[in-house]
Amino acid sequence: MSQKGTHQQGIFRIPGVASTVHKMKDLVDAGEHLSLQNYRILDIAGLLKLYFRELPDSLLPSDMFHYIYNFNLNASTDAQIWDNVYIIQRIMNMIDVELRVVWKSLILCLVEISANSEENKMVSSNLATCLAPTVMISK
Repeated sequence: MSQKGTHQQGIFRIPGVASTVHKMKDLVDAGEHLSLQNYRILDIAGLLKLYFRELPDSLLPSDMFHYIYNFNLNASTDAQIWDNVYIIQRIMNMIDVELRVVWKSLILCLVEISANSEENKMVSSNLATCLAPTVMISK
């Protein structure tokens, strides 16, 4: 994802082909090897979002939602940025190790995507808009 996806315009905003995404999911569920080179990046992103939506609990447990409300998506000063870092650190220290590993990988991927926003049109606020409903589903 982070190799080709960082340059894909609208990554996580433009949906993959639903039938392809569900076919990929069926292969993964059956324990089959999924060769990602054979699929479009938008389909892979769609599969990732589907995976997050179908977790038994959301990627961000509902008891952590209140911390996110203090997050400043428009942080521009050093103080605002460090406030955001502090919020993320608090959340990461409170969630299970398994979720922390997933979040670390996801955040690193999103940082790469956002760094290429001139090309892919996905600034951090666009990414948040596209992914927040997927990772913050109340179950």
